[in-house]
Amino acid sequence: MTKHAAIYIRASTDATKQANSLVVQRAILDAFAKTYGYSIVKTFAEYSSGRDDERVQFNAAIEYTRQSGCHLLAIRCDRIARSMSVFAKIQDILPMMRFASLGNTEPSLLTLSILFAVAANESITTGARVRATMKILKEKEGRTFGNPNILKDAQHLGVKAKQADARVFNTKVKSIVDDLGKAGYKTVVSLVVRLNEMGIKNRSGGRWTYNNLYRVIKSTQGETNE
Repeated sequence: MTKHAAIYIRASTDATKQANSLVVQRAILDAFAKTYGYSIVKTFAEYSSGRDDERVQFNAAIEYTRQSGCHLLAIRCDRIARSMSVFAKIQDILPMMRFASLGNTEPSLLTLSILFAVAANESITTGARVRATMKILKEKEGRTFGNPNILKDAQHLGVKAKQADARVFNTKVKSIVDDLGKAGYKTVVSLVVRLNEMGIKNRSGGRWTYNNLYRVIKSTQGETNE
């Protein structure tokens, strides 16, 4: 039986060669729809930040889904939003959403909340770190202009911020790992494969490997069979 679906695709810029370009996203969702028997009846596309709650096409897609009762397809959670405030607004239609990175299943609310939180964290940590560093630099320059320790202090602040970011990120990934463990992914190797299939990036923005996932699990003092 054919199921009707709308699709939502978003990119931060109009660069056609980037991995998240609208063209790439559309191709992925076309293949997804064909594989799982969806008929695409509406497309919503825009260039915008995932932290923007007032995106015109995004809000139109959400309203269309509510009114029509059809499914809404996206390649990953971070294309829908990089803001937990958006996640809170769309919980009523989460059962109608499907993400190519997760397959044709209805993800649990726990899994989605973690994935949206990871997407939001990735978006804000870099900006927050830069703003905090600039504030310290400005304050120090105002008090002791030309202080040779300014750069050293800023670097120290950056290290502390990165360490805090790492702890938050590792905790969130461990929560996903625990959730996957309950679904039958018991080894580090199987977890690496599944995380990459889901489109979840490691902290550097790349693909997971055995070693970097093992370090994350070990840092959170979890126990996972090899």
